Amino acid sequence: MSTVAEVIQATQKLAPEERWELYRQLREAADIQRHQLAELRLEIHAGIAEIESGNVAPLDIQAAKNEVARRLSTRPKN
Repeated sequence: MSTVAEVIQATQKLAPEERWELYRQLREAADIQRHQLAELRLEIHAGIAEIESGNVAPLDIQAAKNEVARRLSTRPKN
């Protein structure tokens, strides 16, 4: 049985199209989808718990837009 580290090391030796196919296969696997859904539910429940405890701040749309613009302006150009 391979360890996760061994699998990662092996996948790094694959051609990009082979790695893409492996990614696609894993993404579509039912057990992985169930795991992702379970993680998402935990995150949602944690967020709801924060809201219910009053641990929230008002949403400042302009500040969010400014932050996105700032990040985009400092991003390297390709």
